[in-house]
Amino acid sequence: FVMPSEILQVQETNQALESMKGKDLLNYERVFCHDYPDYLLKSGYLKIKTKTAELVPFKFNKVQKILDQKISELQSAGKPVRIWLLKFRQGGCSTFVEAKIFSNTSQRENINPLIMADQKEKSSHLFEMSKLFQEQLEKDRPHLARPLKKSNEKKLEWEYLHSQIIITSAENGNAARAFTYQLVHLSEVAFFRNLNTVLKALLQAVPDHKDT
Repeated sequence: FVMPSEILQVQETNQALESMKGKDLLNYERVFCHDYPDYLLKSGYLKIKTKTAELVPFKFNKVQKILDQKISELQSAGKPVRIWLLKFRQGGCSTFVEAKIFSNTSQRENINPLIMADQKEKSSHLFEMSKLFQEQLEKDRPHLARPLKKSNEKKLEWEYLHSQIIITSAENGNAARAFTYQLVHLSEVAFFRNLNTVLKALLQAVPDHKDT
């Protein structure tokens, strides 16, 4: 389900990495993640919690592969990515979206994602995934873990990148108006009490661009 051009990129990168050692390898991988942040998503470098309370590398399941393919198709066609998911329990869609957001925000400049669920507690649960990604990346791959400027219950902000993941809930109807966002994850929208208000705000806050 990965685009042929992306397969070629990953293969070429793996060949280049095999021929390098030490600092050259680390620097190459850091630059490559900046230019192609989905490498972080697809490399197995991000860690997730399992139902049995284990930390394991994030690897795509069948549903996540289909979702990733659809995003690639839209971007290749020059279209902004706008996907509504009739989500089922434990399908891994939220985990995929959070990993996608983290990969792009932690490696590139000037990215503002918004994570919003119907309740504050659910938003916080999603946000904890990003915090875990950062924590484990600092431990396992410190050359790819960009330094943080702020880490609290409302945001993860990276030093020097001017990028930040912002967390809120639909209980705050004006939250979607606060910034310009490139990436947005709305979770449990069926339970938003003010969905129309949120969507109207996001129409003004999210550019109509293929990278959004």
